Amino acid sequence: MISFKQYIIEDIYQLRNAGTRDFHISGVGGRREVHELGPAVHSIGDYDVHQVHFHDNESSHRGFGISHELAKKDTGSVEDNNHGTFVLTHRPSQKIIGVVEYDHDPSRDKEVKIQNLHGIEGEKGIRSKLYDTIADKLGYTIVSDTTQTAQGRRGWEKDIADGKNITVRYTKRNQKLGKTDIVDEIPADEVDSSKIWTTEWSWATSHLSKLAHPKTSEEYYADRVMLVRHPSKKR
Repeated sequence: MISFKQYIIEDIYQLRNAGTRDFHISGVGGRREVHELGPAVHSIGDYDVHQVHFHDNESSHRGFGISHELAKKDTGSVEDNNHGTFVLTHRPSQKIIGVVEYDHDPSRDKEVKIQNLHGIEGEKGIRSKLYDTIADKLGYTIVSDTTQTAQGRRGWEKDIADGKNITVRYTKRNQKLGKTDIVDEIPADEVDSSKIWTTEWSWATSHLSKLAHPKTSEEYYADRVMLVRHPSKKR
């Protein structure tokens, strides 16, 4: 994985203003207010998590909240046809305080790839409330983006330190557009940090950065190495 990218995906972007009551939901073409998000899929104290999911007509997964069917596309990667948003709201004030957008590969049921994470500045625990709900309460497998910032990295390192069910995934792109083959997954606590992260990144040479597999020593391009959070192990 690549860290310290200037323009990032899995960092927490600041929402447009504190106390927002609506937010642009990808795929809707407009804004949604709290009352338009449907019933909560999970609640944590005074906070509710909602899901808006968009899918093509070939996907069996429909999400747990509001679901919309998309028109079938003949071209484009599979992730473009299935995506959605989890929204974290503060119930007493009816304000949106966090949003995480994702892509969903219909060939891998209940696996989502993080695209954007937004939050109100000063609010604590936005990432953990969303990720804990997505993985441990709803049973999704969360795949990191292929780029990370220092802040995004800290979140994943904390998950590993806290004993979350995290693996390091090694992939190779196959011939089908938008698809990847999973080569191997190793528990993250068995992989040295130096073999997960690299700071060797630039617009011109990012494709040259490589990371070695900890057991085979085979080298993978950095964007082919991702962290994956699985649902909690049953105790």
